[in-house]
Amino acid sequence: MRSWGSRYNSNSGSYSYICYFYGLDFINYNDSGIKGFDGVCELAEQQLELIKEEIGPDFKYCSDYILIDEAQDFSDSFFRLCKLVASTHVIIASNIFQTIYERKSEVVQQPNFTLNKVYRTDPKNFMFSQFLGFDLKEKTVIKWFDDDEAWKTSGYTFNKHQSDGRMVYEFSRETIQRFTDFDDYPIQPTDLRYTQSDEEILNEVTDILDKLRNNHPDITPADIGIVFVSKGKNGYRLADMISSLIEQNYNWETQKIYESRYKSRNKDKVFISNQNNVKGLEFSFIIGIVLDEITQDIESRNTIHMLMTRSFLTSYLILSKSNKLIYDEYKPLLDEIADTGKALIYQPEKSNILKPEQIKNLIEGSFRWS
Repeated sequence: MRSWGSRYNSNSGSYSYICYFYGLDFINYNDSGIKGFDGVCELAEQQLELIKEEIGPDFKYCSDYILIDEAQDFSDSFFRLCKLVASTHVIIASNIFQTIYERKSEVVQQPNFTLNKVYRTDPKNFMFSQFLGFDLKEKTVIKWFDDDEAWKTSGYTFNKHQSDGRMVYEFSRETIQRFTDFDDYPIQPTDLRYTQSDEEILNEVTDILDKLRNNHPDITPADIGIVFVSKGKNGYRLADMISSLIEQNYNWETQKIYESRYKSRNKDKVFISNQNNVKGLEFSFIIGIVLDEITQDIESRNTIHMLMTRSFLTSYLILSKSNKLIYDEYKPLLDEIADTGKALIYQPEKSNILKPEQIKNLIEGSFRWS
């Protein structure tokens, strides 16, 4: 069941069902105002408090248990609303690795239990993707845990030492044996590439697909996802070119999910998406194509972090000409992680770490350009 739902189907969402059960006025997205779902839940919460006060002990709960998945996407008003209508427990499950910036909820930031291992993707790929998202190799850092326990909670082990008057962290993550049938063919968890034109991007995509088909004869369209990160029209134009290339060269059909009426994945086709339809998907191999400059674009960085951790085997990241500095900074880091399983990171100065209000302003700026 979704969170919001529809006025016309009470079983389509938690909020729509609560409105139906208690006779509350359903507020849709267009009428929700600047606070959106948060404000809608706050209003429903206030109305339910009044109903509960009037009815007293005869108040009926609409659920015994409520399980909320992907809780990092919600604010506390939704959790409080669910708590009002559940007779026994509200269980909140969130992915602490889903975003690179602060969560919306105090509840999500203070869990009772934490699972800090990542099983879907290789730990080396996860570490590289998160450090790229955190901006740890650049002067201005998006995210840094001042509390060493927070790094441990996130699944990192580390040693610290002084170098040139600065503290250096040597990070690593526990190796996890996820597959046993690739001993004869070493899997490269992360592949970072730089291009200077659309033609080179198409060549890189062709090279990747050729090698995947040669190395994995039983590969199917369902194994591959392609995501472009761009807020302009060029991404869609390039996606059309990639779609034609795949259909002509490999006789595979493609699904451009942003053109689909129903956003469900067709596993008989190669999945192609913009940056808005990545969440919840999993592929053996993911190809990310970054067209926009991402230096100060937090939302794009978060998307890259998310898409890179969607792969079971290998994540490919193709950077455009505008991201030469990113490539130069992070290719050595990737090589270090791939060769040693470790990453040496200098602890940033506090003045170089973005403050929450700065991050908020950058995120809002990203949304204005979306």
